[in-house]
Amino acid sequence: MKTTKLICLSVLLGASLITSAAAQPSSTSTLKSVLHHYINIQSALARDSMENFSASAEAVATVVRGDETKSVPATIADQAEALAKARNIAGARKAFKSLSGSLIAYLKVNTAPAGTYYEVYCPIAKASWLQTSETVKNPYLGLRSATATWGWACAGVVKAKYENPPSGKG
Repeated sequence: MKTTKLICLSVLLGASLITSAAAQPSSTSTLKSVLHHYINIQSALARDSMENFSASAEAVATVVRGDETKSVPATIADQAEALAKARNIAGARKAFKSLSGSLIAYLKVNTAPAGTYYEVYCPIAKASWLQTSETVKNPYLGLRSATATWGWACAGVVKAKYENPPSGKG
């Protein structure tokens, strides 16, 4: 009788753990979602646009806070919420610097989700960001970084490449 109860308890506990694990997002899917929304923000700022950036920033915060594995630091959610509250492009770019710094630091010590992310540095803004294209699209200077007046130094310099699976290059 004791053995039967113990077996039943073990089976129920195992089923509970499997169900619980299936219900919570994995750290990979959390990071993939965070980066997806982050890239939307980066792209909007590079176009000098604030369109949908607030919703994307809120989505980053929601994904991080909703991740039961706590794989992504809560600081990233805090920074995303600050970004979502920005009322103008200058404020958004300032808040984006903090969020970018934290995500870059996180990727340096954790595996990137499937895909390639480039870390790019702007010497004028003295800040880095992530993007998915080798073609530099500067979120700190926006469209003016592509003009002849500002020159190549404002476009940005690719500093690192985070990819999964790794290609064995740079």
